[in-house]
Amino acid sequence: MQYDKEYFDSEEFHELLDSYEAAVADGNYPFMDADDLIDIADYYNMSDCHDKAVEVVDHALQLYPNATLPNVFMAREALQDGDFERADQYMAAIEDRDDPDYHYLKAELLIAQEQTEQADRYLRDYGMTVPADEYEDFVKDCANLYVDYGISDKAYEWMLRSKGDNSVDFKELMARTLFGLGKYPEAQKLFNELIDADPYNSIYWNALASAQFLNEQYSDAVASSEYALAINPKDSEALAIKGSGMIQLGNVEEAVKYLRRYAEIIPDDYPFMAACCFELGYPEEFLYYLKIACEYDPEGTRLSLGRLFPEDMEVEDYYSFMLEEIKNQEISK
Repeated sequence: MQYDKEYFDSEEFHELLDSYEAAVADGNYPFMDADDLIDIADYYNMSDCHDKAVEVVDHALQLYPNATLPNVFMAREALQDGDFERADQYMAAIEDRDDPDYHYLKAELLIAQEQTEQADRYLRDYGMTVPADEYEDFVKDCANLYVDYGISDKAYEWMLRSKGDNSVDFKELMARTLFGLGKYPEAQKLFNELIDADPYNSIYWNALASAQFLNEQYSDAVASSEYALAINPKDSEALAIKGSGMIQLGNVEEAVKYLRRYAEIIPDDYPFMAACCFELGYPEEFLYYLKIACEYDPEGTRLSLGRLFPEDMEVEDYYSFMLEEIKNQEISK
């Protein structure tokens, strides 16, 4: 999901945020416009304060039970939990069925249930009703929806429907789309252009570093992650990229420093920690994190570590398989 970082950095928004937080600190939830409350929730989400974001939206729904954006927010929460029925209930609560966000949510519900072609047909049909002066924004919104779900080929199809522009939004979305397609040099070019215009944006530096890392430009990835860390020394993504890059460059001792700092900030990412320990050659630590990862985050474990195991193996069998493999390696020494 893209956030309006420029607005979140503005004095106008911080006055709004300050007034909300002051009221909450006094034990009162303020009466605010639904859109303003959702802006605050999005800001909290961007700042990794998810519980605070949900608290704001709960308040918004008490004030405006049929408003579009609070119900969209909670429907997407339900989709992340795989609860399609609850998501549908929030969608049904929306009063304004002409609101574009209602239509995007309806398409997203189809996408989340892997009904991609039905979603695409729905969006194309809805696009026939969109006013000409709003069509470019509609195209970008559709592409962004597919990018969020990692369906980069569909995102690219929608981007090609655009006449194109030189806006930050268009460049960023195209860069993310190209990244998803594995077109890393093309994505890097756009991320570099975005950085030239906004050199203190750590999101762009991390995106550039990720593209460089996946294109096996490990020295460049480390350098880009260092710029992100100069902006925010506790940037977990930058720490992970730098540590991983150092592993690939053979500087294991330095890698450990950054990966430990990452683990202090994001202690729940057990699949990543398991992968790092495997690369670093720490079998005991690898097995420790692997067991926890398989239990608490099976899908993340499959994505991060699946390459280490037979393709037809279930995640719950990973730990016992690797335990036996490591035992056999120790016996053969």
